[in-house]
Amino acid sequence: MDGCKLSSFRRLCMFLASIEDEADVQVLFMRKRIKVTGFKDWDSMFYNNLLSIPVLITFSLLVEDWSLASFSRNLYVSPSQFSQY
Repeated sequence: MDGCKLSSFRRLCMFLASIEDEADVQVLFMRKRIKVTGFKDWDSMFYNNLLSIPVLITFSLLVEDWSLASFSRNLYVSPSQFSQY
């Protein structure tokens, strides 16, 4: 029984290490692409942020609750707060 648990743990460790290696390869690949295209630091930051905006909007529309009830529950302003301004 212990040998089976140990081999499962080893498999899990190997799997996690392979994911980490893939992330490292992706970072190195992106560094090379940034150098090839001639981006400077600000340019690459702007480009990466520009690419992430459609992804964030898409998943926000798919996952978040954009109903009127949600807005009124989360963004409620009482009439007494208007008199403070």
